[in-house]
Formats: sequence, C-alpha cells, structure tokens
Amino acid sequence: MSKDLKIKHGFTLAEVFSVHPKGVRKQGFTLAEVFSVHPKDGRKQAFTLAEVLITLGIIGVVAAMTLPNMIIKHQKKVVATRLKQTYSILQQAMEYAKSDYGDTSEWGINYEGSTISSWRTCAMDMAKTYFIPYLKGEEVAQYAIPIKRLGYKSGWKFINGLTFVDASYSEVFPYKLNNGAYLFFSMNGNGPTRVVYDMIIYADIDGPRGYNTISKDIFIFHLSLINSREKFSFGNSISRGMSRNSLINNCKNGGYYGQAYGHQSCWQLIINDNWQISDDYPW
Repeated sequence: MSKDLKIKHGFTLAEVFSVHPKGVRKQGFTLAEVFSVHPKDGRKQAFTLAEVLITLGIIGVVAAMTLPNMIIKHQKKVVATRLKQTYSILQQAMEYAKSDYGDTSEWGINYEGSTISSWRTCAMDMAKTYFIPYLKGEEVAQYAIPIKRLGYKSGWKFINGLTFVDASYSEVFPYKLNNGAYLFFSMNGNGPTRVVYDMIIYADIDGPRGYNTISKDIFIFHLSLINSREKFSFGNSISRGMSRNSLINNCKNGGYYGQAYGHQSCWQLIINDNWQISDDYPW
C-alpha cells in the first residue's frame, strides 16, 4: 500500500462541509454531496432528496389506488362473518324454543287489538317467551323504546340511501347479544283483522356505531307464523327464485316495502355466495 495513501474512517466537521483532502480514500459523502449531484469519482452510497421524494410520491399514489379496495374487502368480510354468527345464534335459540313449545305453528301469540301499542306488546311477549330465554346477552330496555335512546342519531336507511326509519322509531323491542349485535323484535300483520303474518327481527351486527344501513349492517329475519310454516330465513320465496342478475338489480334499486323486495334480494345474494359478500354486491 502506498505510504502517501492514508485510510480514514471518518471526517472532521470542517471536512464534511468541504472537499476531501488529497490522498484520503473516500468512505462516504459530504452533507453537500448527499443533497447534490454525486462526484464522478465517488461510488453512490445513498439517494438524493429528490429521489427519496419521488419514491415516496409513487408509493403514495399506489396506496391511494389500492388501500380503499383493501379496506372495503375487509369490511365486507367482517360483516359476513358477524352476520353468519348472529344468524346461527338466532337459529339455535329457535331450535331450543321449538324443543320446549313445538314448531312455530304451535306457538301462542298474545295479540289483542289493532293499535301500534298492541303490536309492540305482542312482539315483546314473543321475544321474551321464544327467544330471549335462549340467548346470551342483556335486555337494554324493558319495553319498546325509540332507537335514538340506544345511540342511533340518524335512524336507519336503505342501501340506496332512502330512509327506512328515523331515530324516533319505537315500534321494536331491543336486546343486545354478547357478540355486540343488537336485536329488535317486531311484528307484521293486519291490525283490523287481527291476523299476524310473521315476526320480524332486525339484527344490527355492530350496533349504533356502524353504517346503520339495511343489508349493509342491519339485516331482517322473517319468522312466518301462518299456514303452519316454520321457515326462519332471509327474504321470501320470490327472492329465492330470482336469477342472480335480478337479485343484484333489486338489491341495488329496491326501496321501501313493495318495491321489488330489494332488501330481501340483498340477503339472498349473501346466502347464495356461501356467506360471502361478493364484488358485485351493491355496497
């Protein structure tokens, strides 16, 4: 090795801001060189500030394009998992009730009168008799209350943005499961003729903190109580017989009751896809 060549492993503060002394083998770059064009005789050991900023910009653009889709996929997976779990809990409770009271065609319905109050009382009695004893959770109220008292500030809406019920809605009896889902029990029928068609259970899988949207985080289960039927499932026979394109169109465009059973078509899509929310599901 030449006697004139000294191996230096560091630089003085003055050398950092100046040109390297002659005869010193270069082990790094000066601060000025890091933020400027690299000298011809120096092997590049770092990126310039401009290169770093360009790289970060590219990463930011890619993240902005892909991250929203990743978030949506995760949200759909969470919803489908919680929905299936809540459905299974209700199914199991109903099976226990059937073992004690027989199939649903034999269940007694305490219904007197044709007022809203009588519907509430009927739903509450049905819930406390056939479901709540077999569920794990807590009664958040002793009677039907406005949903705003449970934290729903703006009510519930349909997947297409139309209003389903406002925050003052109080025709349902609430119950909270241990998994965080809220159940709301109601009845459907003809008041003047005193005929009860089915029991309706609104299942909000994530409570007031979620989307508060029918078929996005609030799903409606129908328990038929006439003609000796004991089906407890999503939708109805009309939705089950529809093609996939019809289900998608109805789910996307359906509104309030009578408008192509839109919300029921959404549920049927999830069932048909083996408890998954597919890419073509209106979200």
